[in-house]
Amino acid sequence: MKYNFDEVIERRGTDSVKWDGVENVWGRKDLLPMWVADMDFRTPPFVMDALRRRLDHEVLGYTFACEEWYTSICSWLHKRHQWDVTRDMLTFVPGIVRGQAFALQCFTKPGDKVMVMTPVYHPFFLVTERLGREVVYSPLDLYDGHYHIDFERFSKDIRGCRLLILCNPHNPGGRVWTVEELRRIADICKESGTMVVSDEIHADLTLPPYKHHPFATVSEAAAQNSLTFMAPSKAFNMPGLGTTETMVQNPPMPNPVDVKRGEYLQRGTLPLILLAAPLAALAANAPLVAIIAATALLWLLLTLAYNTEPQLEREGKRGGERKNSDSWIRVATFPWHLVKALLLAIPRILLLVIIYMAGTAVATAALALPVHTISWYFTADWGIPVPLLNDVPFSASGLALGGFMAIGWLVTVFAPQSMMIRLGGGVLRGLKHSRPAGAPSTEVGGAPPAPVAPAPKGGGRGTVLFTIWAIITVALCAIPILGMPINWMPFA
Repeated sequence: MKYNFDEVIERRGTDSVKWDGVENVWGRKDLLPMWVADMDFRTPPFVMDALRRRLDHEVLGYTFACEEWYTSICSWLHKRHQWDVTRDMLTFVPGIVRGQAFALQCFTKPGDKVMVMTPVYHPFFLVTERLGREVVYSPLDLYDGHYHIDFERFSKDIRGCRLLILCNPHNPGGRVWTVEELRRIADICKESGTMVVSDEIHADLTLPPYKHHPFATVSEAAAQNSLTFMAPSKAFNMPGLGTTETMVQNPPMPNPVDVKRGEYLQRGTLPLILLAAPLAALAANAPLVAIIAATALLWLLLTLAYNTEPQLEREGKRGGERKNSDSWIRVATFPWHLVKALLLAIPRILLLVIIYMAGTAVATAALALPVHTISWYFTADWGIPVPLLNDVPFSASGLALGGFMAIGWLVTVFAPQSMMIRLGGGVLRGLKHSRPAGAPSTEVGGAPPAPVAPAPKGGGRGTVLFTIWAIITVALCAIPILGMPINWMPFA
């Protein structure tokens, strides 16, 4: 089919970002936008015909990627790039920039380093920065009219980076990377534990004698440590449709430290719930002591969390590796984490006390529970009564004290922004070791396997702690049998 590339098509007045957006950006209308990403040629007739057939149905409801979407992409990649992609390797995303944002959120966290090779398509670093990641700029060398990779500099810049956003072919330099260059990138990234996100949107614009090589096809290291974005938008001039395919030959595994942190958080929920029982039993006997005990427990959990989180960060930057020096660092920073945890525990404890005292006061008034009255005399005959329950633990008074302590504790530890408390609970409980002692962890992101601590024998820390919890809870519940009344100040 013949195309008329000399035809001038007026696009002003169509809400074109390229043409109608000039005034918004530059404050003038008389400028020519030198923007090659959005071409002024007609979109191919077969694309327009397919859109018309769809519009003729006249119901624009929700849709999904149909079977033809999968088969056409697989066929095209095989024919055009000799890449045998299977259906389960494909995922639809609404645009490459959005896809890169998804990848950044999935495989990195705020503060992580992400490398780009400049000069490069600006959303690479703009999106990365807006998501709170640190951009590492590794400039390309320009000589003989072409951009080249200085691999010595590349090897230094990539250290500590969780992700490399690769432009293949390169935009705006126009370089079509060779197989040798791509393999070297793959090997260096494997060694550094850096995952590669390859933007290959310009693949189908590669013209002879040059040939595009999908990153995932150049070596096993590349295939196992990358995801690829492609789209028809550049080659077929349809960027406004926002359709992109993602190819994942082998789904990248998360950093082992992220898995470890997730397990801590998951295992931290049960201890926080169980601790409500002994605190409630203690509150029914000695309310003030229960408040002190809750404060101490919250302080302990936060201290464990704030001492563990920096260690997880250190291990995460190494791909899960733990060094002997880490123990000394944790010991040296423990006093600061102790102080930090106390400062952050205070507002939480105040919340618990408010819930505890308010609930008790309401129960006292509603149920007409027995009280002591303490009066602060402002005049000779006027004072403020303060309800101090005076009863035995096995009573409505004891139930009120224990119940509102349990409620206050659960609200405090599961209130918003309580992730660190949950992390502390997980650290207290310990990890569940399912692998044999000394077995290596799964290789992640091309990084070498991280050593694994020997699995504990027997039931582990969790069993020991549960036994201690059961003994203390039963003992506190048995105290009323001795005939001891509710005592706010047992040591006074």
